[in-house]
Amino acid sequence: MNQFLLEGEVDNRDSIIERLRRENERLSEALQEERLKNRGVEAGIAAFRKQTLPLLNALQAAHGLIDRMGINGGPGSDGSKWDLVKQRLSPRLREAVDIFLTQGQMKRTQLASAMRMDYSNCTKNVIAVLLRQGLLVDNGGQLSLKEL
Repeated sequence: MNQFLLEGEVDNRDSIIERLRRENERLSEALQEERLKNRGVEAGIAAFRKQTLPLLNALQAAHGLIDRMGINGGPGSDGSKWDLVKQRLSPRLREAVDIFLTQGQMKRTQLASAMRMDYSNCTKNVIAVLLRQGLLVDNGGQLSLKEL
């Protein structure tokens, strides 16, 4: 005999299975709706990026002109001095110098995050190289570019 019948319990497994199937179907539909929303958001971001790219390029060109004119006054005002140094560096190291020119002092984890790199990879292949070359200064965990 069935164990449930011997113990006097009602076998409700079929109703539980049916309830779980309905819940699974509802969740699948909700997932499809969220995927459609996600596609719409991604399309909106792509359109926004496409619309703002000319503005970004114009601002970068304007700031490049200001830097070449030698006008001081911003956090990256000594960028023209660093342009000569950056010419000798690999692209990753150039990117790190640009980030430091923009941000000033940063911790190692902040730089790794800004460069979208793994912490250990950034420490070994970017920070250590810039420190060896004397381009970075370590002030108690805070890294910054040396004064030129």
